[in-house]
Amino acid sequence: MTDATDHLAPALIAWQAEHDGIARANLGAFTTLGRAILAGAYFGLAMVLVTIVASFGDMPFGVTRLLQGVVFVAGVIPIIVAKAELFATPETIVACLSGQAPAGKVLAHEAIVYVGNALGAVVVAVAAFGGIQGRPLAAWAVLTAAADKGSLGFVQAIALGVVCNSLICLAFWLCYDAQSAAGKALAALFPVAAAVAIGFEHSIANLFTFAFAFLAQVFGTGGAAGAVSVHMPASSWPHFLLSNLAPVTLGNLLGASLVGLAFWLTYCRRWKR
Repeated sequence: MTDATDHLAPALIAWQAEHDGIARANLGAFTTLGRAILAGAYFGLAMVLVTIVASFGDMPFGVTRLLQGVVFVAGVIPIIVAKAELFATPETIVACLSGQAPAGKVLAHEAIVYVGNALGAVVVAVAAFGGIQGRPLAAWAVLTAAADKGSLGFVQAIALGVVCNSLICLAFWLCYDAQSAAGKALAALFPVAAAVAIGFEHSIANLFTFAFAFLAQVFGTGGAAGAVSVHMPASSWPHFLLSNLAPVTLGNLLGASLVGLAFWLTYCRRWKR
C-alpha cells in the first residue's frame, strides 16, 4: 500500500492503460454504445459551459478562452471517472500495438464509440438549443464558433485535430496516476484547458456546435442566426461533414495514434522482448 503522495511508475501507468484498452476493445456493442452516448453527452454539457462563458462579452479575449478551457474539464472528468467511452483515446491504441487487441476489433469499437458520442452530443445540442434560444449572446457565441470552424482549410482542420486530441489523450494518460476524482481533475486540467483555450478542434465537440447552428438556421434565434449566416453561407451539413468533421476526425485519430505509439515505444515495447 502506498500513501497518497506516491506516484505510479510510468511503466505501471502504461500497463494499466493497456489492460483498460483490452477490456474496452472486448466490451459488447450495446455496452460500448451506451457508454459512448454518455461520453458524448458529457462533452455536449461541457460545450454548454463553454458557450455560457463565451457569452460574457465584457471579458478580455484571453481570459474568456482560458475560462472556457477550465470549464471544459467538467465534461472530461465524468468520462474518466465513470469509465464512459470517448472516441480516439490512447488505451485501445496501446492494446493494439501490444498485440492484445486485434486491429479489426479496435476499429469496430471506435466506430461504435463514434456513433454513440455523436448521438450524445447532438441530443445535448437539441436540449441546449431550447434553453439558449432566448439568450442572444449565448446563441451568437455558438453560431460564431460554427462560422469559424466552417471556414477552416482541410489540412488546417487535420492539424488542429491532431494537436487537440494529443492533449486530450495526455489528460487521459495522466489521470492513471491519480487515485481520487479530485486528483484526476487536477491531472486533466492543464492539457484539457490548453486544448480548448488555444482553439484546437475535437470532432465530438464540433458535432454539438454544428448541430446547434443547424437548429438555429432552421428555427432561428431571434436575429442571431441571420447575422452569422452572412459570414457562413455554406453551413449545411454536407459542407460541415466534408470541410470540418472529416478532417478533424482524421486528425483526432492521428493524435490518439501518435500518443499511443509514443507511450508504447517508451514504456511497453520492452515487455515484449
